[in-house]
Amino acid sequence: MSERSGAEASSRPIVTAVVVSHNGAPWLHELIAGIQAQTRPPDRVVTVDTGSLDDSRDLLVGKLGGPVIDAPARTGFGAAVDRAVQALPPAEPGEWLWLLHDDCAPDPGALEALLRQAESAPGAAVLGPKLRDWPNGRRLLEVGVTIAGSGARETGLEFGEYDQGQHDGVREVLAVSTAGMFVRRDVFEHLGGFDPQLRLFRDDVDFGWRVVRAGHQVLTCPDAVVHHAEAGHRRYRLLDAVPHRPRLTDRRNALYTLLVNSAAWRVPFLLVRLAVGSLLRVLGLLVAKWPDAAYDEFRAFAGAYSRPDLILRARRRRARTARVGSGAVRRLLPPPWIGLQHAFDGLMALVSARSGTHVGTGRRSRRVIETGPVAEETEELDDDTPGVWRWLVARPALLVVLAVTVVTLVACRNLLGGGELGGGALLPAPDGAADLWRRAYEGWHPVELGSGRPAPPYLTVLALVSSLLLGKAWLAVDVLLLGSVPLAAITCYLLMRPVVATRPLRLWATATYALLPVVTGAVAAGRIGTCVAIVVLPLVALAVLRTYGPGVTVGSWSAAWAAGLLLAVLTAFVPLGYVAALLLGLVAIALPTLRKPGSVGRIVVALAVPPLALLPWLPVVARDPGVLLGEAGLAVPGLADSHLAPLRLAFGSPGGPGGAPAWMFGLLCVVALVALLRRDRARGVLAAWGLSLAGLALGLVQSRLTVVTEWVPVGVPAWPGLASVLILAGWILAIVHGADGARRVFRQRSFSWRQPGIGVAVVVAVTAPVLVAGWWVIRGADGPINRDAGPAVPAYMRAAQKSAAQPRALVVQADAGAVRYALLRGAAARLGDAQTGAPVRTLDRLDTTVGDLLGDSQRETTAARLAGYDIGYVYLPAPADAASAERLDATPGLVRSSAPDGAAAWKVDLPVGRLRILDPRGAAGAGTSSGASSAAVVGVDPGGAAVTVPDGPAGRLLVLAEAYDRSWRASLAGEHLKPVRHDGWAQAFELPASGGRLVLDSTPKLHGELLAVQGFLVLVFLILALPTRPRRDPLPMEPAGGRRVGGSFGTDGRPGRRSAAAGARSGAASTGDTLTGSTLTGSTSTGSTSTGRGAAGRPREGVRNR
Repeated sequence: MSERSGAEASSRPIVTAVVVSHNGAPWLHELIAGIQAQTRPPDRVVTVDTGSLDDSRDLLVGKLGGPVIDAPARTGFGAAVDRAVQALPPAEPGEWLWLLHDDCAPDPGALEALLRQAESAPGAAVLGPKLRDWPNGRRLLEVGVTIAGSGARETGLEFGEYDQGQHDGVREVLAVSTAGMFVRRDVFEHLGGFDPQLRLFRDDVDFGWRVVRAGHQVLTCPDAVVHHAEAGHRRYRLLDAVPHRPRLTDRRNALYTLLVNSAAWRVPFLLVRLAVGSLLRVLGLLVAKWPDAAYDEFRAFAGAYSRPDLILRARRRRARTARVGSGAVRRLLPPPWIGLQHAFDGLMALVSARSGTHVGTGRRSRRVIETGPVAEETEELDDDTPGVWRWLVARPALLVVLAVTVVTLVACRNLLGGGELGGGALLPAPDGAADLWRRAYEGWHPVELGSGRPAPPYLTVLALVSSLLLGKAWLAVDVLLLGSVPLAAITCYLLMRPVVATRPLRLWATATYALLPVVTGAVAAGRIGTCVAIVVLPLVALAVLRTYGPGVTVGSWSAAWAAGLLLAVLTAFVPLGYVAALLLGLVAIALPTLRKPGSVGRIVVALAVPPLALLPWLPVVARDPGVLLGEAGLAVPGLADSHLAPLRLAFGSPGGPGGAPAWMFGLLCVVALVALLRRDRARGVLAAWGLSLAGLALGLVQSRLTVVTEWVPVGVPAWPGLASVLILAGWILAIVHGADGARRVFRQRSFSWRQPGIGVAVVVAVTAPVLVAGWWVIRGADGPINRDAGPAVPAYMRAAQKSAAQPRALVVQADAGAVRYALLRGAAARLGDAQTGAPVRTLDRLDTTVGDLLGDSQRETTAARLAGYDIGYVYLPAPADAASAERLDATPGLVRSSAPDGAAAWKVDLPVGRLRILDPRGAAGAGTSSGASSAAVVGVDPGGAAVTVPDGPAGRLLVLAEAYDRSWRASLAGEHLKPVRHDGWAQAFELPASGGRLVLDSTPKLHGELLAVQGFLVLVFLILALPTRPRRDPLPMEPAGGRRVGGSFGTDGRPGRRSAAAGARSGAASTGDTLTGSTLTGSTSTGSTSTGRGAAGRPREGVRNR
């Protein structure tokens, strides 16, 4: 202990500096120099060494003089301070303690500023200096601290924030760091010092909380500056006080601090909140692939909750010293929504980082808001506020996205406004996301005559997107169809950033890919499958690039799982995408020149994920492979060319309505061929051409096949939209690979024919997307797609369909000698109905019935047969065919009903219902008028309530107006009924003479089990696809007298690059054990900072401010 003279101490407050050291030799030079350089030196310096194994104790004795109090290595900071205070003489009025860590260094005027603040604020019992980075950097660490309701430590500072005077106002806070804490000795002793349960971490927050509850103030003193190395937080030394898991200790102490200090009435709610929050954090950390942190979180939660006796005793001790209510503390705590604010800020930071520029981008400007005196470095920062246009010009990628968005809106002007998108291959969206979820996972689909076929997997994706859009299914369809062009631009730019270093090339590729001729055709024809594929393909390529791409020695497993999930989304909308990926993957595995170490396993993972993620749909593919040739939506004639010319396909045009002319992109093939001249880029260009040729081969095969499935009545030509995308995407990749860095190559060569040729190629490449954009804007999205004006049947029919009878409506259109019809259970057919309707063979008899209805034969029994199909209405939409209307008027059993202008409607005047009971005579006379008239309709509640069947004669038949399927089961009074096929198509059950409660079920076999397995696998794949959490090292210490060099800032405060010499110096310093610089002559050290691990040996993880 070293002391000042008694005469000097009597004229001013006594200040005792308490220094606690533990293996602190690398930092003690600066600390001792800082103490000796104080303009107002402390009266006493008491040093405590906790079992240091380095030269710490010798330095303290040799430089500060006096004895050193020795303590065991596991002694916490609070216990070490208690030892020092106990060694002092009795307290005198106005005596202060100045607590110093061994890794902090006060500025020369720090103590004087603290005393000046104490004199001006007599109610303050604790003062805290402004903590800045080590050894004399300008990065702020803390200016007061508090604790959130979740236990998070809140400083109110941004990560890496620089001191520009913005926090120089004196503020009342809950607590200040123990590094430089200035506390009245009488208050410290009255409160019993630091809590012995908090050996390290959160002891400062707990102590400050108790000080405020005792009726005192805790203030910041920004004029006092202390630099802190945060040796524990930055893992520069071992922490023997918490030798194993400091993160666990910090979290446990945070929970303990909240539970022992919060108001009594809040404790029950706090217990629940912290328990739920901790469990959620454990799950989140596991999902983020951070099992160590998850283990620490769980152990901390269990440790805090397993000792209620400690919490109760601590609360009793605090109650004895409390003088004011908990309201005095509440105003010093952060708002309850601080966690959400941090999450939002983190998301914005992530978006900003992701949207940052790549190679060759300029420096971002920012405005400095001056809230007080600022450092000289601040004056060098930009103080301009760019306007909107300047902001946009600085972000050319955003300009490209906005440009293609404007082009899309103008071209699709006839598709904007009210109504629902429909037509072509697109059926209107259902009412909301809930309807999509139901359609995606229900066991029996009430479409036409019904089917138990698993729903197409794209419905799940649409349901998810709709849920994200607040349940608006129509908006999801609009975004994925009309928004596919700007979305494709965004995903393409994300792919181009790591592929191409030249920014103009990235922008050209982005605009060109977004305006492919196939895109205009897909939008015009309502092909939502191809539109989604155009958006997803660059993301699949990006994931593959991180798994298998050039420059990747060992690919990322997370990227492989992500590629598999993205490929599953692509397959859900365009199944042929998986076939293409499978073929390309097999080629990559088979050719030794393409194989890389560990790549086979990652390729297998990426290819295995889609079948498992789409597990319930696999039986459909196995039973009906024709689905691989189609895509999401309707497969109807007229949307694809049955005789597509190979040359047209080779130029990237898939045919069909609305597509831009092939010649607009045809010349890009020549430019892509020119790219082969770059021998230094031959591998990448050839790979791109391989993709293009693979797409051509796939398209040639697909365009010669027809889509024939059990729900497509006639063979429809397959549309090679995805193949066209692959062809043109290969050209774009070949061009950007060949052109990247071409300027540097041609500058080194003398002028020849190559330079003019390259100029012509540039003009051709730039002209292609401009031509497509102009053509699309002038012509518009002219195709089958339109904004539907409304439902397909009148309102009273839709209302009747919700009744107990649930009658269907038969919508018939007769023109040009052909008859088309739709069997509706609602306002109109909806998205997904095309793939979940009844099999074609089930509709054969209905085809015959509709033909007889509009023909001249067997019209006497037509109404009865319609009643058997639960058809209650026949509707001819406007303009109704006059001849067909006359035939329907003359059909027995049909009665005219009201209809809108130009349309015509009839009601079936026979018993109609979804569930009927036929007596023995009616069962034998299926499809006749006698059979229909003898039917007893059983009311079925649309909500699914049970049905009561009355007693009757033996031989009755229970007929359900649904297609026969083995999944149907029925029980009457607990007894299972025998299923039979009625009239060649309907599901029926034999009824006994007795009645009872009827229960119907149509859950297909293993339906629920497959969905459960699918959900589990998708969840596992999502977790595996998340990137492995990188170790986030804390910001390195700043060099003396300047800002960080070699990371983000140079000595001028602007972004700078690290020189090789600086890197070498840093690397050399990192092996050192001590700091160079101060010779402890009493002046402030100007030495350089070592970033070494310290004398304590291997690094350990730590927590802030230790």
